[in-house]
Amino acid sequence: MMQDQERLDMWLGAVGLLRAKLSLVMKAIHETRQTCRQQMARAPEGLSPLMAQAQELFVEMLKAGEFVSTARDNLEQKNTQTFDEYLESWAVTQTEDRFRRVGAYLSELSETRIPGLNLDPEIWEEGLKLIDEVLQNRK
Repeated sequence: MMQDQERLDMWLGAVGLLRAKLSLVMKAIHETRQTCRQQMARAPEGLSPLMAQAQELFVEMLKAGEFVSTARDNLEQKNTQTFDEYLESWAVTQTEDRFRRVGAYLSELSETRIPGLNLDPEIWEEGLKLIDEVLQNRK
């Protein structure tokens, strides 16, 4: 069974990797918009909602990173065990919810077809795999 510290490190690493995936999505959307501007063409419909959702989820991953990091730091300081268990459980529950939302977004993204928006399938393939692995190792 995975130790609390190892589990929190795994969750924290996953948060960082998912933020990177969301950054790639935002970068691709931004580049598509820039290309449209250069060509004096209107950006394809659907880009703005995808960008807004990616930005929102990125912020949620920042929050999740803070939750998990706080729990990990608390474990390192060896405070009371009861509080540690509560804090870890709370941080993981909060992060798990956010991971599920990112997973839903990545699944939606995998089926989205917008002219001019070229996303590497590894973004959602790796992201969904990572989420699945982390959620399966929850406890």
